[in-house]
Amino acid sequence: MHERLCEAATDMQDAGRQGEDVVVRYETTRAMHLALGSILNAFGYHTRPHALGFGHIIRPNTQ
Repeated sequence: MHERLCEAATDMQDAGRQGEDVVVRYETTRAMHLALGSILNAFGYHTRPHALGFGHIIRPNTQ
């Protein structure tokens, strides 16, 4: 899956590819990722990348 999203990110550099399926999926995934980050932030959580490079770790904000 990550390889396909990487392809989509590269494809977006080419003109006229915005309507292609792989680009639409990339944009949708990116939008959902940003929305989830905003929601978690609003409830006092933050994310940091996982040490292995895949996914994120969600932790409460410490005061």
